[in-house]
Amino acid sequence: MFSDLPGGMCMDWILTDDSTGQHVRHTPQKVDVFHIIDTVCCGKDEYAVVYGAYVLYEEDPLDPDFVDAYLKPFGYASFAQIEDAYGDAAKQIVAECVFETKPFQFGRILYRGTQEECLAYIEKFVKEDK
Repeated sequence: MFSDLPGGMCMDWILTDDSTGQHVRHTPQKVDVFHIIDTVCCGKDEYAVVYGAYVLYEEDPLDPDFVDAYLKPFGYASFAQIEDAYGDAAKQIVAECVFETKPFQFGRILYRGTQEECLAYIEKFVKEDK
């Protein structure tokens, strides 16, 4: 699901969680691709910046197993509920749910450091990655 896809034609990065520095950007190509970068806690005072690109609909967000694995942990009973709440941003929310469920499975570590260092790394990364 997540891969190292080239950025080309990406929208600007959008800050989606300031506590972790999570940013998302959308690549509208033949399929929807969402690039996500986030700070993840790895243990006491240990953090990592994790990056991944999620290709939407390699799995079906309507499938009950997908809903159980990736949407229910965030309080969503269905994709329809996310669409009702977020409208056009529903696909982005699904991508964030998948990434946040298993960030080390779907992303790669770009940097390790303190939480403050990771937040600074992300801030610099998104400014330079246009």
